[in-house]
Amino acid sequence: MKKQLTWIALGAGLMLTNACTVISAQAQEMSKETKDLLHPLFSDNAVLQRDRGISIWGWTKPGTTVAFQFDAQKQTTRAAADGRWTITLTPHAAGGPHSLSVTGADGETATRRNLLFGDVWLCGGQSNMAYDLHGANNPEAEIAAANYPEIRLLQVPDNIRAAPLQSFEGAGWKVCSPQTVANFAGVGYFFGRELYKKIKVPIGLINSSWSGTPGESWVSGPALATMPEFKTAVDALEHSEDAQTVYAKQMVAWWQTNDAGSRAHQESSNFDDSAWKSIEAPGFWEDKGFADFDGVMWFRRVVEVPADWAGRNSHLDLGSVDDSDTTFWNGAVIGATTGWNKPRNYTIPGAQVKAGRNVIAVRVLDTGGGGGLAGPALSMRSGNESVSLGGAWKIQQGSDFKSLALMPKPIENPNAPVVLFNGKIAPLLPAQIKGVIWYQGESNSDNHTESRQYRTLLPLLVKDWRAHFGAQTPFYIVQLANFKAPDDAPSNDPWPNTREAQLQTSQRLPNTPLIVTIDLGEEKNVHYPNKQEVGARLALSAFTNTYGAQVESSGPTFREVKAINGTLQLSFDHAQGLNLKGDVNRVFAIVGNDGKFAWATPQIAGNTVTLHSPDVPEPIYARFGWSNNPRAVLFNAAGLPASPFRTDQLPN
Repeated sequence: MKKQLTWIALGAGLMLTNACTVISAQAQEMSKETKDLLHPLFSDNAVLQRDRGISIWGWTKPGTTVAFQFDAQKQTTRAAADGRWTITLTPHAAGGPHSLSVTGADGETATRRNLLFGDVWLCGGQSNMAYDLHGANNPEAEIAAANYPEIRLLQVPDNIRAAPLQSFEGAGWKVCSPQTVANFAGVGYFFGRELYKKIKVPIGLINSSWSGTPGESWVSGPALATMPEFKTAVDALEHSEDAQTVYAKQMVAWWQTNDAGSRAHQESSNFDDSAWKSIEAPGFWEDKGFADFDGVMWFRRVVEVPADWAGRNSHLDLGSVDDSDTTFWNGAVIGATTGWNKPRNYTIPGAQVKAGRNVIAVRVLDTGGGGGLAGPALSMRSGNESVSLGGAWKIQQGSDFKSLALMPKPIENPNAPVVLFNGKIAPLLPAQIKGVIWYQGESNSDNHTESRQYRTLLPLLVKDWRAHFGAQTPFYIVQLANFKAPDDAPSNDPWPNTREAQLQTSQRLPNTPLIVTIDLGEEKNVHYPNKQEVGARLALSAFTNTYGAQVESSGPTFREVKAINGTLQLSFDHAQGLNLKGDVNRVFAIVGNDGKFAWATPQIAGNTVTLHSPDVPEPIYARFGWSNNPRAVLFNAAGLPASPFRTDQLPN
């Protein structure tokens, strides 16, 4: 998987040099927040939450008397010292259409029409939520059939902010049609469509998601600061003028702690690289002797600079680097870039260009897929002259990605803590919603540190959103689907640990149903296309857990384990018609006191599965589907799958 990286491993000097420019640009951008007479939640075609008192708000000149009319109902209020005004509508039943109008300072008027009361659902998460209908099965047919005038769609624009926004700019609510649905969140649309068919009331869908983002980006500052590992980053946001300096120092410390090459100053022009291997560049290192390696790799090359180039600005072209690089010339940082598809064109200041021997060092961090100096060409240019840098480079393997501690993240990127809560959730407040559907976790599953951290982070996020949207807000969690190559032997991958965090959150917090998708994914595609089934399972679960329907909406759930005569007997709830599909002899694993897991043979009888293995004569613990991509799935008669689980609490 090529994870979308949005942080950058910069050298401290470059980061500190650019800090003032970055902060200045951010300050200018933050000053652009628009506050209209009516908040954009209340555009034409909006859906308002039925059966509740609804706040409606906006901004005008401080102290202005605001006249508000909803249908034939009239009321007035006065704008506060910050210009904000608020009125409250009495509860309304589902239906419409309705209209409203507001008059503020200097006769400014806003009118909104075709408003409906219904149920409003917030769709949050990362790419598997963000992917639109073009990434789903049968996109052309699905888009053409999307004629649902009582389903309304609102896209929250992308904003990265150090402080909470109060509003946003956007196109407002759209009536669901083939002309409006194509670029909306696929999972969100399919959920809303199926739910509408079941409950027959207007549905409002608010899409506030962002591909490749971790959970910590979506938590508010005060809540996230309760996790010690994030407190420094949250504190830096409160003093955003210092945030870049803080980040630069964090990165220097991170590299010194996590990469032996940085500790040994391998970027120095005097470093002895005689023991390093050679590699032909450009190209991916996986094809040149470093198969399956993800992490830090150091490249070095001596460049003989012509005498007439000395003292003149020169230009280095490294093509693209997969994924991120920090590039040094004679030990000094000259550039750094994140993104495998971005060109590296760096200027070497003339003061650093000397005749004769010079050294280029490139620190490359790859997090998945191909890695290295990918090309297509490598060269150095001065004036109209150039020299090729293709051919032999020295190379030295650094830290494995799985062993690296979590990197600090700068605030101007969507992966930084808090910034997406501030930019994409805070502007919605204090909106009334029916519930949340949440699909996220891939970006918290790169290693065991992240997946363990998610056990605390996910329930914190749920509680935080409920503190803002209402303590009883339903929060539906889509569990990570199957992905990557299946395990040949029982193992302990990061993804099942993240799934366990999602399962535990669902079990420990009220009104947080889990939607299991362990049968829908694909080995080589993290963005699997069957978003229709994800939406259908979400709607089925909501139909039962939020709307009270008496239908089966859960897959088998593990109840208890018993050791009986050298076997383990697992019992399940929601287990009518219990059945396994797939490679049934390589999905359950058991372990004895020696700590060595072995595949177990399962036997199903009623609501129980009995496990045994000749390699584990006295089993004490069992695991089911404990893999990135389990080889079999346990279903019930409703065709719904069981979540992967384990009966042990062994260290992971």
